Amino acid sequence: MGSKHITSASGKAIQSFLFTDLTTISRLTQPVADPQPLSFWSVLQEAFGNVNTDDLVCTVETDTEIWADKVRLSELFQNIVRLALATDSSELVARSTDDGFVIRMNGDSLLEGDAEKLFNYGTAVPHADAGMLGPNIRSLAQAHGWDVTAYTPDSGGIALTVSGATLSDFAVKNTGGE
Repeated sequence: MGSKHITSASGKAIQSFLFTDLTTISRLTQPVADPQPLSFWSVLQEAFGNVNTDDLVCTVETDTEIWADKVRLSELFQNIVRLALATDSSELVARSTDDGFVIRMNGDSLLEGDAEKLFNYGTAVPHADAGMLGPNIRSLAQAHGWDVTAYTPDSGGIALTVSGATLSDFAVKNTGGE
């Protein structure tokens, strides 16, 4: 009888956690109404610091100003960092593009045909540790009106390309991973 009580209490805790998590995701994925100009590098650096990154190294090849909601952009970056950790990456490399950014991670690669599956709920690719990270990344990008795609670079790993963003050319600099 005692184990039923533990299971029930544990089940309630899990339900509460899931409800809170789903409520947060629902709130964060509402369309962004008032984007602000933000330093791509600064928000990524802050997000990187909010995740236990072990030995993961992050290099930002270019910095630019991106128009976004800071909280949601940070959440997007945190989910990307968590995906890198879930795929046993040791390095993230980020760079801006004409209308967004690309972030490459050097860990596990996607199998052929799995790129779109990364973003589907109920499908965890490249493996179960990736869980809800792909769908969260896509939802947070879409809240900004952006598109996100994934592919396996020739060097392996996973690359995420976010497009449709508004960027400004303020003193673009090479940060060289600093």
